[in-house]
Amino acid sequence: MLDRLSVNVLLKSVIATLAAAVVVMLSLGAWQSWSRLSNLSRISAVAETSGHLFTALHNLRVDRSTTFRSLSGEETFTSPPA
Repeated sequence: MLDRLSVNVLLKSVIATLAAAVVVMLSLGAWQSWSRLSNLSRISAVAETSGHLFTALHNLRVDRSTTFRSLSGEETFTSPPA
């Protein structure tokens, strides 16, 4: 059976197989990079949101103590305290 195949056909089939393998490996690498990019964008969004949440909770703590002192006092306010 191998005597009917020429060297030219064997070389072309080996080169085509190797080229297909290289294309598959490159496409898998691109797919993994794309999935890592999507994970990175989600992580970045969570970090940004938690930063805003941390700032808001810190300000809430300050506002809570100021509000309690303001409501416990005798004076009346015409505008919100600064």
